[in-house]
Amino acid sequence: MYIIMRKDLAKAGWSGGSIAAQACHATTAVLAKHWTHPRVVSYLGDLANMHKVVLGVKNLGKLEGLCGQMAEAGIEFERWVEQPENTLTAVATLPQSRSQAVPFFKAAKCELWR
Repeated sequence: MYIIMRKDLAKAGWSGGSIAAQACHATTAVLAKHWTHPRVVSYLGDLANMHKVVLGVKNLGKLEGLCGQMAEAGIEFERWVEQPENTLTAVATLPQSRSQAVPFFKAAKCELWR
């Protein structure tokens, strides 16, 4: 599973805990909305071997652009729009194979969250 976050949230004054919560919200949303999808069922059936990768993009515009690219590529995902700010903060994909996800996210210039 891949979670993509906005790197500009910290500069905008969001606390580390608030930023981490955005990743949690996006992940929970994708699992809850797609709980019957075969990849989600398989992922949740092997809790000890769950794998998540947290990536970052520069800002809101980059995250919105990435959503468009993922939709075009057929990558299933959910957006997390934080309220009451009404701003897109994070995106989480359905569980993805590394062989499919890594080339896409490298080409999209996503970076590991650090």
